[in-house]
Amino acid sequence: MKLIIILLIALLINCNKKEIKDKNYPVAKVGKIAITKKELEMHFPSNLKPFVDEEEKKRVLNLGIETLLYYLAAKDEGFLNDSIIRLRIKWSERLILAEEYIKRKVESKIQIKPSEVENFYEINRNNFEKDITIAYVIGGNKNQLEEIRNKMINSKPEKVIEELKSLPNIIANIEKTNLGVLKINPDLPLPFINAVLNLKTGEISGVVEISPFRYAIVKLIDEKKTDSKKEDLLKIINSYLHLQKTQAKKDSIINSLKQKYKVEIFIK
Repeated sequence: MKLIIILLIALLINCNKKEIKDKNYPVAKVGKIAITKKELEMHFPSNLKPFVDEEEKKRVLNLGIETLLYYLAAKDEGFLNDSIIRLRIKWSERLILAEEYIKRKVESKIQIKPSEVENFYEINRNNFEKDITIAYVIGGNKNQLEEIRNKMINSKPEKVIEELKSLPNIIANIEKTNLGVLKINPDLPLPFINAVLNLKTGEISGVVEISPFRYAIVKLIDEKKTDSKKEDLLKIINSYLHLQKTQAKKDSIINSLKQKYKVEIFIK
């Protein structure tokens, strides 16, 4: 029996070593830099990997090769000596680590029980059993959003949004404009969703801060009873509750981190 267990352990170790070796196996090389299988797979979320076909893998690989070609050319031509580029690299590193921290310490810890979803549905079903058509603008300049809000009050929101979409990228602070049915999903900031749910038909929100230095205005154009089935609505509510819990967890962690790391602001 002991011999069988030892053989099984040895087999598992060898399989693990083989898997690690396979992951580190180069699938392409540009100059002296190899692109490994692990790097390639990194671009696909684990839950989507079974659905990724060879064509999509080739597309990502080609994109990686192009990126490396540009990277090597920029490096050889001394771009890394540019102080602004070095600063951008520093900020990119911070953003990547911060995003990974949120994934591992916040999002992975959030659990929503089916009973929570069902109870929330019964209490708040009026907010979710309707299709809500909205017009909204998201951007980084609060004063600019205030001006757009005044235009939306004095004109049709469809006209204002079309004007914004037709402008060249001189409005760098405008991140997104749209008119359509609200789709609650984890990509939408919770303050944005709450602003929509607190509006009545025809009303427009104030300038809402949806995340640091990111603002939104939204007008509720129309609402009507939805054709969605209950199970679809429960999925939407699950996303909404996940957003709520995620935001609460993030706020809690930020408060504790502010106690651990001294924050000083030197500009007014």
